[in-house]
Amino acid sequence: MALRAAKPSARGDSYSTDELPAAPPLDKRVRVNVPSADLAWFDLSEAARALAARIDGTRTLFEIMEGGAMAEGLAAVAQLHEQGLLAYED
Repeated sequence: MALRAAKPSARGDSYSTDELPAAPPLDKRVRVNVPSADLAWFDLSEAARALAARIDGTRTLFEIMEGGAMAEGLAAVAQLHEQGLLAYED
């Protein structure tokens, strides 16, 4: 189960969960969809850039994130996933 904070709605401080994207699979091998040089064109945090550098297509997101800061790692995965920069394989 993935927990995420949604953006505030236009009506005030209440939160909408209407359009949350599907959570990324942590148990499938992952690769980055674009060349590493092209990542500079995307608005990514330093943690997301560091995570992208560790993705080589041979490990799952869970294996890559093991032993790291979980909160930063999950936020970095969310950034990469939501921008369509990750591809998952069985």
